[in-house]
Amino acid sequence: MQAAIASMNLPSGPVVRFYSSPENYRDTPVRTADPKKPIKFAVGSPGRRSGLWRIWSPKNTADIYVQPQSNESLAKVSLHESGDWRCQVLFEKFDSADLRLVNLPDESSRIIDQWTQHPPFADGWTDALTVMVPGVDVVDVPGDEVKKMRTIYWTAEPPLGEAAEFRITLIEKEHSALLFDWPTSKRLSVIGAYRVVTGATVVVTHHRTELTHKVSQALTRVRAEQYARVPSDFSISAETGPRTVATTHFADGYRVYYDLALTGPPHATWS
Repeated sequence: MQAAIASMNLPSGPVVRFYSSPENYRDTPVRTADPKKPIKFAVGSPGRRSGLWRIWSPKNTADIYVQPQSNESLAKVSLHESGDWRCQVLFEKFDSADLRLVNLPDESSRIIDQWTQHPPFADGWTDALTVMVPGVDVVDVPGDEVKKMRTIYWTAEPPLGEAAEFRITLIEKEHSALLFDWPTSKRLSVIGAYRVVTGATVVVTHHRTELTHKVSQALTRVRAEQYARVPSDFSISAETGPRTVATTHFADGYRVYYDLALTGPPHATWS
């Protein structure tokens, strides 16, 4: 099918409009950026889920922040308006004796990964970041307690061999539309949008994507490596919902973050 996403202003206010055909569309209101009202998403449901993620911007800058949503989140992705994009450690979290950092690339810096904003893929449209959740990494979390559950956009668990893909897109222009071919099976949806102080619109979409054999094998290796590096005093019991993040990037610098379960040694269904 052909689909389109457009950013526009209507009498009732700005919206992101998703067209599945010229006659059929869905509008998602575009609110003003508010750090107290982030876009939050996860895959599955409380008790069996992925990690919890949130995206927000300050009221007075066009910076975009992306972070796993928990009190123990020790890092965040900062997509600065200046084009300086990075993943960095939150040193202020290390006041607790129960927390420690292992293998920081440069002990004098809090930067884990840094890159420059890549060019738009279409006029006024920039793919900012992707978060991927493979179906096999949606796992049971016994005794799970998710705070403010109704403020989280929950998507269905994908089957093995597929992943839920959350894509963050920056639309610089009003009344701007993008037309593309989209298989019905991918189930594209807009899960949230807000406008930053410069007038640009941050849009978060979700769809299903098939994992290639090469990617699946690479993720299997990453899970095994991460599990092997877990300190002996770090709990990976299912009740704690332990997770890890793997990063890959394309030639233009575009980053993809894989949200992976860290609940035990590698097993057959991971490959």
